[in-house]
Amino acid sequence: MKPATHLSLPGITVTKTGLEGDIPPPDAYTALKRFRNVTTATRWIIGDLAWAAIDHDPKRVPELLQNIAEWDIDDRPALMASLLVAHRFPVETRHENLSWSHHKEVAKFDDTDAHYWLGRADHEKWSVHRMRETIRETRALTAPEQTEAIPKPWHTEHRAAVREISELFARQPDATVLLSSDGTWKTV
Repeated sequence: MKPATHLSLPGITVTKTGLEGDIPPPDAYTALKRFRNVTTATRWIIGDLAWAAIDHDPKRVPELLQNIAEWDIDDRPALMASLLVAHRFPVETRHENLSWSHHKEVAKFDDTDAHYWLGRADHEKWSVHRMRETIRETRALTAPEQTEAIPKPWHTEHRAAVREISELFARQPDATVLLSSDGTWKTV
């Protein structure tokens, strides 16, 4: 059996290097909606295969990276994200109606929070953007109130101190300096 060299959708032909022919806007929108599922499945598949390749042992990630270094499979950050999200959410815990990106968005949360937000996003049919915004808004409302102003990380005193320290280093390259948050400094 000869393997397929392209994927066809009504009015669209997808080849290894892109799309063939002119695509009317309505067909493009239909294809975008369908390909969204292909994209999320691809992220899961890459993550699941990478996880299986290291026999589900996170200590073997360097081995994986070394073994596939010459492949044009993914860039390292994308591959690691796929691997980590697949590891974080085993197949039986994934929400089929949500994208890989929904899961990635809450992968850093503890299990209870992650599953709460995924369940809510699934039930309310949220986009990743809407889920992210709702989480941000909820966390802002529940965050402890700031009792004192947060100091600016860089102010006039710091500039003056850095200028003085630069002059010191020009005279004494081996000097050691301790800079305080209030802009004061001393040599140690």
